[in-house]
Amino acid sequence: SVVLSIDISGDWAVWMESNLWSGNYWHMHNMKTNERKTINSGADFSVYENKLIAHGVIMNNFTSENLATYNMDTGEIKEYVMELPPPIPGQYKYHLYEIFALDNKVAGTMYRENDIREVFFYDMVKCGKLQQISSDTEHDKKNPRIAGNSIVWEEQWPDGSGGVYYKLIQHDMTTGQKTTIASNLLDISTYSTWKDLVVWQDPSTLDFVVYNTTTGKKEIISNLTDGLAYQIAASANKIVWSGPLADYQQVFEYNLVTKKKKAVKFVPDIVEELRASGDRTLWNRWFITSVNDPLAKTPKFDAVEDKIIREGNLLEFKVRATDENGDSLSFTHPLAD
Repeated sequence: SVVLSIDISGDWAVWMESNLWSGNYWHMHNMKTNERKTINSGADFSVYENKLIAHGVIMNNFTSENLATYNMDTGEIKEYVMELPPPIPGQYKYHLYEIFALDNKVAGTMYRENDIREVFFYDMVKCGKLQQISSDTEHDKKNPRIAGNSIVWEEQWPDGSGGVYYKLIQHDMTTGQKTTIASNLLDISTYSTWKDLVVWQDPSTLDFVVYNTTTGKKEIISNLTDGLAYQIAASANKIVWSGPLADYQQVFEYNLVTKKKKAVKFVPDIVEELRASGDRTLWNRWFITSVNDPLAKTPKFDAVEDKIIREGNLLEFKVRATDENGDSLSFTHPLAD
């Protein structure tokens, strides 16, 4: 099996696992209750609070042209019938591809067979027709996000020598204005959003850039890393990244309020994906998905009084501990049989 994608929001961490024999599955883990759910699926997804939002098949229901939500608390499934743009004569119809959910809003990409991706927006409260944001048929788009009242995405451009680079595009949903906010991102570059903010790393200077989509202001943060970050996530006034690229087993965190950097975790494998929600950070390292939860509490042991026995006799006593997270406990000791 291999983990294809991950996401985290609220108390839920979700990852999609692909198995050669049994197909694709979503695994959902509640970090507060330790509840675990698994359902079969084969679709791209996004998580917001207690809902998993996806296109494609959920438990053998619905189609790849519609959206659906799965309530991870109740198990309720709801379908949203999409009105995709009609096919152009002689071309294939559109299919949904990537999606990103925030509140009841969805940004994503859609594609025709053998065609480039275009960006769309969908309001799950108003429902109705899907809104196509981009219509440039020359440049592929990927990784759409919602930041404030804007849709942001990466757009592929040729570099003149057979390679490509990416522009970071902002589309203001109120004014309809399209703005290029970064123009030199690499194929391996990543960016993230949180509320009105967009965060990325400038590959030429290695500075982190924090851009406010509402005010248009940029904050440049220098000297956080001496190499290119491999994965970037933003949440709760912090930037989290793995890297630099030559050493991307290390996960770091920078607080935008306190202006302090700290090492979060050394991971003994490549960090493939990185997501953040509140104080929690989720990452995928090859076949293992891990979560760093600073809210988790260490079990507390009751005091053990001194014990006196004769030499050669068996020492037996009971230990007690409580866990503030409500987890069940088991006890082992390296000297015990």
